[in-house]
Amino acid sequence: MPLTPADQSLLAMLAKYYVLTREQLQRLSNSGHSSGRTTRKRLAKLLAEGFIARHNIPVALPNWSGAAPVYFPTKSGAEALASSFNDERFLAINTRHPRGDRLAHWIAVNETRMVIEQAIAKQNEVSLDGWINEWEPINKADAEPQHFTLHTQLSESPKLSCSPDAGFVLSLRGFSKVYYLERDLGTSSP
Repeated sequence: MPLTPADQSLLAMLAKYYVLTREQLQRLSNSGHSSGRTTRKRLAKLLAEGFIARHNIPVALPNWSGAAPVYFPTKSGAEALASSFNDERFLAINTRHPRGDRLAHWIAVNETRMVIEQAIAKQNEVSLDGWINEWEPINKADAEPQHFTLHTQLSESPKLSCSPDAGFVLSLRGFSKVYYLERDLGTSSP
């Protein structure tokens, strides 16, 4: 079944972010439908066609009402995007089944990313010139791309390092700065 532009848009969002809830997909699509019914119908269609998958473990986050299912792209979805947009880089997106113990963390990182992208979109001086997630491939065109490991060794003795969840570049008037993002949900033991 051919993908409609709206289907392609939802699938491309999952390719960009890897894992999202229906609420996040609805906000990103600017569908204007407050009930979420249209987004749920599209997700059901993409699920039935095998272009996306839904994780069995719903995610509950602080300040959210209830738990929400999490969606992620499949290999078939990546192939459909590559064909639809004639862009083989979609074949390198992460289509692995996400670990259940990391879902809330990834959703929270994506929520932070969405806030940053929305803030950038509301002004015209600062630009977001790159975003790297901890699970993103280095060379998307490679047949078997390596994946980024964001890691900075600050000192050997005492051993001190930083392994952030994401890195991004902000630019203003010819100057650029790299920022690391670490989203802590207080779920790991000391």
